[in-house]
Amino acid sequence: MPIVIDMESYLEANSSDVFHMIKSIIEKKAGIHSYDHLFYYNGNLISDTRSLDSLSISGKEATLQMIFEPNDGVKIVEDTTNLPNEDWDLFIGRIRLQNVKTISYYDINENEKLKMLPAMYQISLRTCIGETITLEVTQVDTISDVKENFFKETDVPVS
Repeated sequence: MPIVIDMESYLEANSSDVFHMIKSIIEKKAGIHSYDHLFYYNGNLISDTRSLDSLSISGKEATLQMIFEPNDGVKIVEDTTNLPNEDWDLFIGRIRLQNVKTISYYDINENEKLKMLPAMYQISLRTCIGETITLEVTQVDTISDVKENFFKETDVPVS
């Protein structure tokens, strides 16, 4: 299904494509960061998690309105911390914010404070009896931190 972007640009997309994927394609083709624009269809904001199917577009061609809203908040954080955005996660309370969701989705208001924590990823450890344990770690975790997490997970003392 072709999508007509308001700038008279055309993008070929499948009806099952989700808008955060479409935004990624636009970022690669036009260099416009995915967090710098919003899509509207029939005057309604389209969530990044919606698919083209969910809009019930009839016909083979659809015209969407793309609103460019430069958002350099991520760049400001990167410049301030010297950490690329893939190396950290944002939290509001105990909720980890997903990159594909919008600020309005989380109902974040002006002057609300977010926590920035190093990004978590999983590592697997194999015990001496062949059992595999998966731990969540960050890039700033020390070996001592990993050993402590392993102990908490297995109750096996470590030195």
